[in-house]
Order: sequence, then C-alpha cells, then structure tokens
Amino acid sequence: MRIHLFLLPLVLVLAPVPSDAHHSLLAVAPAADEISVDGDLSDWPEGLQRHVIANARSGNAPEGDADLAAWFRVVHNPQAARLFVAIEVTDDSPVVADTSHAWNGSDGSEVFLDFEHGDRESGCLQHVLWGDYHTVYTDGSAITDTSFARVARSYADGRHVYEWSFDLAAIRPGLHPTSGDMIGFEVAISDRDEDQSFTWLGWGSGQGKLGAPSRRGDLILLPPAGGSHVSGRVAWSGDSDGAPSRRLRVSGDGGWIQVAADAAGTFEMTL
Repeated sequence: MRIHLFLLPLVLVLAPVPSDAHHSLLAVAPAADEISVDGDLSDWPEGLQRHVIANARSGNAPEGDADLAAWFRVVHNPQAARLFVAIEVTDDSPVVADTSHAWNGSDGSEVFLDFEHGDRESGCLQHVLWGDYHTVYTDGSAITDTSFARVARSYADGRHVYEWSFDLAAIRPGLHPTSGDMIGFEVAISDRDEDQSFTWLGWGSGQGKLGAPSRRGDLILLPPAGGSHVSGRVAWSGDSDGAPSRRLRVSGDGGWIQVAADAAGTFEMTL
C-alpha cells in the first residue's frame, strides 16, 4: 500500500529529526524457532534479509570481496526471549588467536544492543569476540559475566561465520524487549590478515558506537504473525516549499525508529 503523508498534520506520529540525531539504519528480526548456536547456519530460516556491513572506519580499505565482505541476518524467538544474529565474512587470510584485550589483533565480530534506545544518551552493551576472547563492555568497562550471550564461530571455504545468541530476559530482567518492540542495534567486524593489515567495518557510520546512539541503527522484533510493509512520500503542506526532511521518526507503542527518505521524500519500511 502506498500512502502520501504531509509532515505538519502528523508530527506526533511522523516528524523530521535533526541531522545529528540517531541515524536511520533499520533491520527487522522475524520470529523463528530455537536455533542451535554452533557456527552452522543450516537451521536458519530461508529468505531472510541480509544487511551489508561495509562502512570502513579503521585501517585498510578492503581490496575486493575475496579479501573482505560482510553481512548479517537476525531473528528472534519470542517464546524463549532470545535474539539470534548470524554474521558472515569472506576472508582469504584468516587470523584467529587469543588476542585478549587487543581489539585489532585478530579477526572478530561485535554486536551492540541498546534496550533504552535513547536519542543522544542511551545505555548500550557491546558484545565482542576478538579472536578467542569473548567479553561484554558497557560504558568502557568489561563485564566478566557473559552467560547471557553465546557465540560460536567457524571458518571454511574462505568464509567466517559468527553465530550469536542473546538471552534478552537475562540481560535486563523484567525490562527486556518483546515482540513489537524496537531497540538500538549495531554490528561490526574486524579483519586481521597475515600481512598484518587490518580493517574494521561497521553496519552504521562512525566509530565509538558504545557511547554514540547516532552511530547505531534500529532493530524491530516482529511478532509471530509478521510485519507489514509501508511506503509513502512526505512533503510540506500548504504553500511551503523546499526539500522535505530526509530523516523521519516513526513512533508507536513499542518505541520509535528512524526512517530514511530519498531526495523526493519517498520512504519504505517494515513494521
């Protein structure tokens, strides 16, 4: 269904946001049955959207897809209150070691979860697997208890698989998100090659994602019945002219998300 919206009559539902506010990357997590976290993605549902991780923000630029390309998929199990993230990375020179605290010493992956989902200040957990080192950071400090997150990795035929599982109820007892809710979300990967070159890629733009909601995206936990695809166009009402806002906020009972519009004001999303 295509709808045409005007900004002024609908500011409580759809409104422009400042250019420095939370960015407009959006992913959806369909409901799924329990998945085994073992580095084998054969039990994942078919037809899931793949989100490319391609913002190079540190180190050397990839020399091509064989050197480095990355993407992720995401689902959740509403009955078990678990979120699953599958990250795949092509890499022709794998380096996996016990790098301890050296974030740039090995191949690895990172997942950021922000249940508070604030605009400019918001608590966030950074889950990392750097080489064989798995820990969780919040506000720059490491959390020794990582029992609420599981991760498995595998490498074959020039491709890393990082399979993550998060116990949403254990992370924030009594306050965890459920079907229909929206949370802040981000994925990043690190690539160390045998020639000592290094690249760090993020889904969103910028570094320092732990303390910057504007450098993370949004994730919607879809209900079991699935979501609805919505598209539309925004324009100034009356005699106002000029380009409409390129960044819009959509609010609902489950929270809010940012939506990107193109130069003509058109947008689309799944809710």
